[in-house]
Amino acid sequence: MQFNGPQVHLMVNHFPIVGFILLTPILALVAWCGDAKLRQLTLVATVVVSLFALPAFWSGEPAEEGVEHLPGVSENDIHEHEEAAETALTLSLVTGAIALVGLLASTKKAAYLPLAVKVSFFGAAITSVLMANVGHEGGKIRHPEITGTTPSQERAGGDAKGSDKNEDPSSDESDEKANGESN
Repeated sequence: MQFNGPQVHLMVNHFPIVGFILLTPILALVAWCGDAKLRQLTLVATVVVSLFALPAFWSGEPAEEGVEHLPGVSENDIHEHEEAAETALTLSLVTGAIALVGLLASTKKAAYLPLAVKVSFFGAAITSVLMANVGHEGGKIRHPEITGTTPSQERAGGDAKGSDKNEDPSSDESDEKANGESN
């Protein structure tokens, strides 16, 4: 079985999004009431989750090439997703680097460990928000329910409120008309 660009991207892009969202409350808990071993483990998890952003980002271009020509795909939506991904990737890697440096520094001086976890928590919290936005922007590319448009409105160029003269978004007839079907 061979996967194409969009399939690979869809497989790997959820790891950093869900990873940071799950990791953030764990970091918060461990930062203020965890023991040293648990703090170290959480920092290792932070490094791993941050690295998951790389394959998600690298698979974006092949995914774009696989969908950019499809009807209803907006170049602007792709661009917004890509811009959000670049920002989230940067902060993800910075958060991972902080966790790694803190982990290594704590082997020399144990007092660095709680600080490293707290700083990693704040980085992960911001990264979680950015990653959620990346997912939202990416979802707009192929999920019209996120933008409030129907596939027929996308093809006809209508807006999310159904202001197209010939379309009523609550009617199945609008999809049939857009597809050239009639009763």
